[in-house]
Amino acid sequence: MATLATDTDVLIVGAGPVGLFLANECARRSVRWKLIEERSSQSVHSKALAIFPRTLEIFDMAGLVAPFLQEANRVTAVAVITHGHRLAQMRFAPHESAYSFIAMVPQNVTEDLLLKALQNRAGNVEYETKFLSSSQEADHVNVTVERKGERMNFTARFVVGCDGAHSTVRHGLGLTLEGGEYHDSFMLADIETNDALPGNELQLCPSELGPVAIFPMSAERRRIVATIKEPQGEAPSLELVRKILRDRAPAGIEARGLHWSSYFRIHHRNVSHLRVGRVFLAGDAAHIHSPVAAAICPERLRLQDGFLSATVEFTRSLNDQMLAAIASDSSRFAELDSRIMDAANRRHEAKQSLLKHIQEHGCAPTLSVILSSMKSTEECQRCADLQNKHSEATNQLLKWEAKRQLAAVVPSPETEETINRRLREVSAACVSLRKELLAHMKSSP
Repeated sequence: MATLATDTDVLIVGAGPVGLFLANECARRSVRWKLIEERSSQSVHSKALAIFPRTLEIFDMAGLVAPFLQEANRVTAVAVITHGHRLAQMRFAPHESAYSFIAMVPQNVTEDLLLKALQNRAGNVEYETKFLSSSQEADHVNVTVERKGERMNFTARFVVGCDGAHSTVRHGLGLTLEGGEYHDSFMLADIETNDALPGNELQLCPSELGPVAIFPMSAERRRIVATIKEPQGEAPSLELVRKILRDRAPAGIEARGLHWSSYFRIHHRNVSHLRVGRVFLAGDAAHIHSPVAAAICPERLRLQDGFLSATVEFTRSLNDQMLAAIASDSSRFAELDSRIMDAANRRHEAKQSLLKHIQEHGCAPTLSVILSSMKSTEECQRCADLQNKHSEATNQLLKWEAKRQLAAVVPSPETEETINRRLREVSAACVSLRKELLAHMKSSP
């Protein structure tokens, strides 16, 4: 049993995008770090693709954004197309960001850029090094790893598990990814295409056979994601991709070659704690969910810390707040937890104030009114329950309204009478819950 000569402040387990970004942040802040990876090299597959403005802003703050802007295919619009009809086109242009586009950068390219940045800071990845176990002391973590068959021990002040959905670090903490799995099966294929579709536009194609999403990786290379009934073979073939495009995609697009393909299912799972003592979890080790949901609902993405921009934002937060506690007594964690709880309480107070203003004035208040009317409010479980039910009912209302609009173009298994009846029911539920919530707030101290 050998012992490594030097200890470290932060041990990062896993050299995917999250681990590489965290290592860059440690290096930038002159924090001692070590990055280990069980694989012998970086991934060669494209995997995650879309990088949203907030992530680019964080890359900018970290001094990393320039090469990503050079590599990115910039998407500035999303179109909904079915059976040759263009139902909608939405511009993606957030005015509050300097990066008013979705940057399409394959994950293998992302990892390569982050690794080069790390090497420019005199850092590197320790490949073929497997995390085995850890035990915590008051001021450090004892870690056991295995490198090419030889076990090694060393100490770290903190450990961050960035080792994916099957995280060994998470298993060692006794934490599980709680949640479930959606019933749909999907296929993914990165293909060479012609230039029949705009290179700066993402296409969403609803169909009675199942939806298809077409992501432009470049002018003549695209990612196809579609629902399927059953997998055919170990991975989707070029023939299957062509059939799906022929049946569901806009006319004119051709699949000329296949770079990479895979079948997958979508899960929605997360851990109950992101930290246990001096060990943290980040990225897929902490949460997995639908990348499509993240793409169409960026606010939920930020709240859940998921997909690439969320994981990068989490590691940035980890550096700004948690790594500031390195070389300090572990009691600093209590201060951090207090700040996090204070922020949660302020969000709750703002929500209460907003609802009160709408009740009294019949319109949404300005920011200054919200800030001036915020008061300390005791957490109310009944309010939280009613708000959650109202949010669920609102989502159902949007779902059935979308079905009603789509049924005018695409045959639907539900009759028009059924859709209209469900719309009336859900709408009535929304109104009832809103009244109940306002009445409860009025009667609460």
